Amino acid sequence: MSFIFITTSLAVVVIYILWVLFKPKKNQIKKKVAHKKKPALKNKTSAKKKEAQASLAGQIRRKREEQMKKDPEAISQVLRLWLNEK
Repeated sequence: MSFIFITTSLAVVVIYILWVLFKPKKNQIKKKVAHKKKPALKNKTSAKKKEAQASLAGQIRRKREEQMKKDPEAISQVLRLWLNEK
């Protein structure tokens, strides 16, 4: 009688250990989150840079035109020297 009791208790313990080891874990369902689209900041910054460069180029061009109107001979002499150096 004691042999049957010891055997069944040992079998129950082994089954419990195996059940604890191999029981399926509860997988939490992850919510699918929609990815937010970020606005293209590069386009805005590049547009701002282009505008800034265009405005700077326009200012430089206007300054050159004003200098040419004031003293075209000095500008032509500087250009000749610069071309001779090249």
